[in-house]
Amino acid sequence: MLSAPSIAHTGVALLVLMCLCPFSQSTEASLSRAKRGFRLNSASRVAHGYGKRGYASSSGAVPYPELARDVLDNLRAEEEEKELEWSIMSVDELASLLQSHPKLARALVKKFVDINGDNLVTAEELFRPPTRK
Repeated sequence: MLSAPSIAHTGVALLVLMCLCPFSQSTEASLSRAKRGFRLNSASRVAHGYGKRGYASSSGAVPYPELARDVLDNLRAEEEEKELEWSIMSVDELASLLQSHPKLARALVKKFVDINGDNLVTAEELFRPPTRK
């Protein structure tokens, strides 16, 4: 009969062979490399939440840093200066622009003259006093 140590050695040898068999048969799989590029179902591999802030308060709201009042005032002043730069156009330049672009002229009339939107310009609409903000 076989002794207990020889049965144990035989069992270990069989386990080692069973573990090594798949490696010896799959030489082609070990030499191939992963293919790159677009894959089916690649949307599931996208990192969800990319670009989101990594911090949150206990309530779940994202805290934003408060800007100082003088910084906001400086930004507001810069924006007003930019608006003034863009708002300067002579009457002749505007007339020339409207002559060369009839769609622009039509859009301006619809926006600023035809108040009720009925596509008819009445004397009341044409000669109404300008409104100030």
